[in-house]
Amino acid sequence: MVFEFGKVLSADRRGVETLVRETCGESLIGEALAQGGAIVATPHLGCWEIVSQYLATRYPLTALYRPQEGALDAWIHARRQHLGARLEPADQGGVRALMAALRRKELAGLLPDQDPRVGGVFVRHFGCMTHTPVLLARLANKAKVPVILCFAERLPWGRGYRIHFIAVPAAVADPDPQVGTQVLSDAVEGLIRRCPEQYFWNYRRFRRRPAGEAPLYPRRSRPATR
Repeated sequence: MVFEFGKVLSADRRGVETLVRETCGESLIGEALAQGGAIVATPHLGCWEIVSQYLATRYPLTALYRPQEGALDAWIHARRQHLGARLEPADQGGVRALMAALRRKELAGLLPDQDPRVGGVFVRHFGCMTHTPVLLARLANKAKVPVILCFAERLPWGRGYRIHFIAVPAAVADPDPQVGTQVLSDAVEGLIRRCPEQYFWNYRRFRRRPAGEAPLYPRRSRPATR
């Protein structure tokens, strides 16, 4: 995965076009932009980095990102933008930037399957109550735009990627963010079930539990002190 990450972020426009061998359902993007923009949601399935790089070569895209620690952050941030994507930090300013992009009838990009520090609710995900951000559902309700799930399926033998675009049911924009977030969670789960072997299961998605529920992950032991 580390090699893939570097390869994708180092690719120029022609390199991205070579890596993406096929798309399915991309017409959803064009239709949405013609009518007033869209939210694109990319879960941790397949190669999520190539999705934003591909979109940036073809469409105006503003996306949220969480700044990382360490010397590599500046390089990663620059490479994620070098094909035209506009990245904004995942804070209130970033949310305003997403709304501005949607008002310009552009794409706003989000990760739908993270455990947020704040602004989350528990919804069913693979039969387990899972802490999920409500931001996407609230944006969809406020901006009145469609939500499109995107994921890049890894093709066998390193042949590249097939990017899928899938419309999320309109109920994702329900006035009740609990309802909309459940609709989104169901759509993400359906996507993961297509190729579960390509999901990033190392991410501790079910770490946070509702009050009174036992943890699902074993406690990480700390080295004994002397």
